[in-house]
Amino acid sequence: TQTPRTAQTIKKGAFALRNQFWQDQDGAMSYLGLSGALVMMVFGGIGIDMMHAELKRTKIQNTADRAVLAAAALDNDLDPNAVVTSYFAAAGISGALQHVDIDAVSVGGNLSSRAVQATAHDTMPANFMSLIGVDNLQAGGTAAAANAINNIEVSMVLDISGSMGGTKLTQLQDAAKSFVD
Repeated sequence: TQTPRTAQTIKKGAFALRNQFWQDQDGAMSYLGLSGALVMMVFGGIGIDMMHAELKRTKIQNTADRAVLAAAALDNDLDPNAVVTSYFAAAGISGALQHVDIDAVSVGGNLSSRAVQATAHDTMPANFMSLIGVDNLQAGGTAAAANAINNIEVSMVLDISGSMGGTKLTQLQDAAKSFVD
């Protein structure tokens, strides 16, 4: 015959099992190793997400820098907005371009200055950081470039000494008129 198990004997058995578990040294490092590995994987995943965001930010910033430099060039006859847009399209990040601001000044029908500013921003999903509540990461950049021709003074020094007599003086006069024109 078996003796009936009372609630008190079950409770004593549970405490004895718990005490045995806590006092047993076999495999104690397994729990620590498993916990450490889990923590390292979390931090490694955060590092991967952060590096991905930084690479995207660098790509956006470098593209914006190149685009505004090309668009601000005074010898560039293309529309500055189209130049910036084409640089972002060529880099494969045309969706990141948000705003292009152009300021150009013409004097006497000639372009004397041009300033171009571009702003770009992109949102990317966080793969590992979403486990800790961060769903998206942001990457963006702003670049500006200006190119101008300042008012310049030109001086022409002409030699009219005695050694310039004859045809040399006539050639000097023709060259000076050509330079002024």
